[in-house]
Amino acid sequence: MSRRRGVTITILVLALCGAALLLLVLGEVVAVGWPELGAGFRAGPADLRPELFNTLYMVGAALVLSVPPGLLAALWRTEERAPRLLEDVAGLLSSLPSVTIGLGLFVLLIATSGWPFSRAAGILALTAMNLPWVTAASIPVLRQVGESRRQASLALGASVWATAVRVVLPEALPGLVAVAAVGAARLVGEAAALLFTAGVNAPARFNWSPWDPGATLAIRLFRVGTESPHLNAQAMAGAAGIVLLLFTLVLLGVAGVLQRYLGRRAGVMDGTGRPGG
Repeated sequence: MSRRRGVTITILVLALCGAALLLLVLGEVVAVGWPELGAGFRAGPADLRPELFNTLYMVGAALVLSVPPGLLAALWRTEERAPRLLEDVAGLLSSLPSVTIGLGLFVLLIATSGWPFSRAAGILALTAMNLPWVTAASIPVLRQVGESRRQASLALGASVWATAVRVVLPEALPGLVAVAAVGAARLVGEAAALLFTAGVNAPARFNWSPWDPGATLAIRLFRVGTESPHLNAQAMAGAAGIVLLLFTLVLLGVAGVLQRYLGRRAGVMDGTGRPGG
């Protein structure tokens, strides 16, 4: 008993130290970037709006291209009992370093096929990162749906895929929203893969062309913080970090509210045996 208590105390101390370190880093970013935050939304060298637009554009497109097929692959594995190889490959690909994916697409698209550094190439990189992750993360969520619900639907004459659509997906939807939200948060902060595909520049004027450069907030933070000769470079990087942090927090917050709403609507039960929420 004393050993278990000691392990618990050790884990708690480590968690508190990690939280303190994280708050210290975030506090430093906010302190450095706050004075420059207003300039991030005005024309000038500190303007963050092009990179913010690129972030929304590319992450949104990558989610559209990766979440539906990733979810279908997960359903195939859980409902049709697809070979376990699918799950193993998805887990392996989702653990690849993002820089490896970026470098591979750079060689395939830009160096070999003549593509420009562009939003299109960046979207493909983000999609390649997110697709296996969505598949691997959705499979455990789908497996949490009670087998008795599936069997009851099948016994009433519904097909496997009708059961998946009408029974499995509605019950698993809150968890799947969390999967999509965490995937989006991962993509928002991605820089390594995009350096090789989207480039480090952003168009001065807003447009929807997929062939324009696609620097995002994460790339802006990296480039300005490490390479810019501007006198206020660190403050500009800090402002980008604040916007990136706020964007991620809002994204996860909205996803959390939606998850709780869907959980209550579907009658998902929490650990106390009462409707979730």
